[in-house]
Amino acid sequence: MERAMSEKVKTPRRSIADRLVGDIPKGACILVYNCSFEKGVIQGLAKQFPDYSDHLMKIHDNVMDLMVPFQKKHYYKKEMKGRYSIKAVLPALTSDSPYSKMGINEGMEASNNYKNLPSITDLAKREEIKKDLKVYCKQDTQSMVDVLECLKTVVLRSR
Repeated sequence: MERAMSEKVKTPRRSIADRLVGDIPKGACILVYNCSFEKGVIQGLAKQFPDYSDHLMKIHDNVMDLMVPFQKKHYYKKEMKGRYSIKAVLPALTSDSPYSKMGINEGMEASNNYKNLPSITDLAKREEIKKDLKVYCKQDTQSMVDVLECLKTVVLRSR
């Protein structure tokens, strides 16, 4: 029992799968930025939790990538400097770079901090990292909304 509880604390993957299946209908269109990463996570969850596999793979199959118009240069601004990450695209579209003001401001840094959370014994440091991760994830979501709104405006203006 103690080992099972320890595993649950270390890997919240089951609760993530629960939320995905509970919150996302099978036929929903899922908009992400960098679908290869997101699809990989969903596939891993589907393999790890066979009872959710069907639903998770339906989610996987309905993922659309907001990065594609920038990656394929269907829409490009010189301020992107040949890059198409959300951290390059957002400031080129909105003249705002909110990531630079954050405690965690890069995807790999966020992943590493998240992965290392269980080993951090200093509770204050652990809470600070959790707070910073929430801020980072919230900003990533808001950035996708902002990028989508900018694209919608460009499309509407071109009609």
